[in-house]
Amino acid sequence: YTSYCLEDKCVAAGEVGSHYDDYHRLPLIIFSIDKGKTWDKSTIKDINSDDRGVVNAVNCLTVDKCMAAGSVILADKKKKQLIMLTSRDGGRYWQPNYNITNLPSSMIASTVNAIICHNKSCLASGNYETSDNSRLPMILKSNNGGDNWQFISSIKNFPDDYHNTSLNRLSCNNNDCVISGINNASLLTIVSHDKGTSWSYLQENIFPQFM
Repeated sequence: YTSYCLEDKCVAAGEVGSHYDDYHRLPLIIFSIDKGKTWDKSTIKDINSDDRGVVNAVNCLTVDKCMAAGSVILADKKKKQLIMLTSRDGGRYWQPNYNITNLPSSMIASTVNAIICHNKSCLASGNYETSDNSRLPMILKSNNGGDNWQFISSIKNFPDDYHNTSLNRLSCNNNDCVISGINNASLLTIVSHDKGTSWSYLQENIFPQFM
């Protein structure tokens, strides 16, 4: 699913099991200290053999500090929820990070699909679900290298009737950031010009017509 290398150290992540069945897959992270020549399985704290999930994204600030994210279904909760993980030893050992504020009270399930960091500024994107079966966009921002995260509650001009949305890819260049995703079968893009503090839906049709 995803990988990241910095100097000699590499981290790769994904899942073990069936890609099409949330209840039969385990989150997986592996790491390398020799530029990918050999790999070892990482340890993820608080994830047990009865839990299910996937790691969709990984990014490293330094050779020691890395972050990963995805979703997990804990055996005692039976609900898919986002998971943010932090490693401080180059990907060998991972600890869940529960320091996420401003999450919507209507959120009943969630997942993170992408994560990116530059210096101490980090962003993550994905989607969350509500009890009326809506799937809505989710953006998280950290100003301290992923130690604390905050849900970005507003996307300017985002259509009110978009109820099946997922934000899947994330990229930044200096102050400018772009997130791409889908609503139903339609592509969508949202942009930020202040390092992810505020976001706007790009209303213009920037995509070529394939059909």
